[in-house]
Amino acid sequence: MAALLREVDGSHSLGAAALAEELVKRGVTIEVAGSRVYAPAALRGDGTIEPVSNSFSTLDLAEQELAGLLGDDYYRDCRPFVATSVAQVWRPVEVPQVH
Repeated sequence: MAALLREVDGSHSLGAAALAEELVKRGVTIEVAGSRVYAPAALRGDGTIEPVSNSFSTLDLAEQELAGLLGDDYYRDCRPFVATSVAQVWRPVEVPQVH
């Protein structure tokens, strides 16, 4: 991050708002407190974790969903657990207009 800051504003000439805008243009995002989601998940064969159900805004809701899934043989055999991730935020892609 420090290298990116030096690249964007090495001379410290940008104000905070302009610096933030330039960082966002370069794809930098910051996790906001409370932006986590929780979901029942399982470990895949390649070692990655994959959700096996919907995601929820609270750990309690994900645990309730997990309890329900454990009643199903298919999900129970996957040995699911609750996992967490940063909530996805979708942003529009700037598409050039063709005339």
